[in-house]
Amino acid sequence: MLVLVLNIILNLTLVGNQSNAGFEKKVEIFLHKTYTEYNDMEFTIEDNLDEFSEITINYDREPNRIGNKFYLPVSVIMQNGESKERFLNVNLKIFENVLVTTQSIAEGELITPANAEFQRTDITGFNFEPLTEKDVTENFICKYDLRPKTVINTRQIKRQPIIEPGSQIEAIFTRGTVIISFDGVAKQSGAEGDIIRIKANDTQYSARIVNSKQVNIIE
Repeated sequence: MLVLVLNIILNLTLVGNQSNAGFEKKVEIFLHKTYTEYNDMEFTIEDNLDEFSEITINYDREPNRIGNKFYLPVSVIMQNGESKERFLNVNLKIFENVLVTTQSIAEGELITPANAEFQRTDITGFNFEPLTEKDVTENFICKYDLRPKTVINTRQIKRQPIIEPGSQIEAIFTRGTVIISFDGVAKQSGAEGDIIRIKANDTQYSARIVNSKQVNIIE
């Protein structure tokens, strides 16, 4: 008789564990669909799933997240048969390869592999936009002094200028089919696509940088 009772308890435990494992897989799929831009995530369900005889994700309600806390809407049936709508508490970590300083970087200094590297980092609680591998397609310089082990964000950097004040440049003025070219001098620094002030023919103009030698007059 004792063996029979132990077998029943063991079987119920196995069924519960298998059911929980299946639900956790559904949670994983839900999270990846919710945050499609991220591939690297880890999560832990903080509630005890054994409290429920049945649990399903409620796709008609919106989930919520505050920092690392993800609140998943679910419909549950308690062990006593009571039905409830509630939020499941999930501890969520989203990881990205972000740029982190490996040593101090001074204001105006170029960011290079010698002073910064990409590291797998939990970004879930960040209130800023860190620099990821897809963001770093050109050279950047620091706008501020940065300490070692700082996660670099977009507010702390600017693109490396390709034109400096005093640079000799070719200014292009276009009006319909008429194109006029004349020499000018940059009054400000800027990267490709930036708008700077230049001086040409004793007149100040605003111009968009095309490359290190050429700008397009916009006014």
